[in-house]
Amino acid sequence: MNKSQISKLCAAPPHSFSRAAIEQWRNQTASPKSKIAYISLSSIGTILGITLLAGMADAATVSNLVHRWSFGDLTDSIGGSDISLHGAASIDGGSLSLPGSIVPRTNYASVEIGSSIAAANSLTIETWATTTVDQTWSKVWMFGNSTAPLRGMDFSPVRQALTNTLPGVAYSADYSQSYSVIQEPNIQIGPLVPDKQFYVAVVFDDVNDLISLYINGAYAGNTIWNGSVSDLGNTPENYFGAAVAFPDKDYNGSIDEMRIWNMPLTPSEIAANFIAGPDVINVPEPSVFSICLIGMLGLTRRHRRQLNLHSPSLLASPQK
Repeated sequence: MNKSQISKLCAAPPHSFSRAAIEQWRNQTASPKSKIAYISLSSIGTILGITLLAGMADAATVSNLVHRWSFGDLTDSIGGSDISLHGAASIDGGSLSLPGSIVPRTNYASVEIGSSIAAANSLTIETWATTTVDQTWSKVWMFGNSTAPLRGMDFSPVRQALTNTLPGVAYSADYSQSYSVIQEPNIQIGPLVPDKQFYVAVVFDDVNDLISLYINGAYAGNTIWNGSVSDLGNTPENYFGAAVAFPDKDYNGSIDEMRIWNMPLTPSEIAANFIAGPDVINVPEPSVFSICLIGMLGLTRRHRRQLNLHSPSLLASPQK
């Protein structure tokens, strides 16, 4: 079998590896020794490919989880950016307790994650939280800076927008051009109910130029976004429960889990994370390509066995 034939076989889609196709190749003019060598090498290559792809399936998500706060204590179990508490904010029963305040930046928590924001093109921020008292414009989280030019991104459970008070997210690299996503009114998810835990995922997708909002695992709205998370730079003010620069009231409620991924999670991953809940890091299933490779491994192993059974002399030393 020449290099061109091997390339065609390797490039063929998985469904083309039928028994008939394998038999056709088997009967082609090629030395028995080359057939055995090729089958053996393809089996080894397939095993290595499956091992590599299986590792990549986990690494493509889990390795991109750059920060995680579960609020059993002050630690960031992934990125080492531990929490600093301010005012009456506290850790209570596995949650960050935020009593709110009419005076901005009184009872809140802060973290040093500016370098992660400066290094990211895309980002997904997941939050499990419970509001105690609704306060318009209060921020569950906001990351940015209060000095000119003002920059930041945030999520508010009650975002005043025209005549509704639905949840929403905002992003601006200089506030001369800002982007916001308010839950679409025709989507029956909100408003978020006080004293009931909710899940929010905000996806800043640099590849597809979108900011998307998901609430309780379901799509809630998006907007076209011609930017990158890194445009915010190394943000010095990164708050849970308070606004950066704006005179908004501090958030009154609790946060049970916060995660930051330096990649855009897919809708199916977001839905799976919501179902799994705040205590579980959902492990993705093997990719379709990995499954196809597993099937190809089975075929190549069976084919080698058939060759050995039908032609035992193939394994003999070549004639000199």
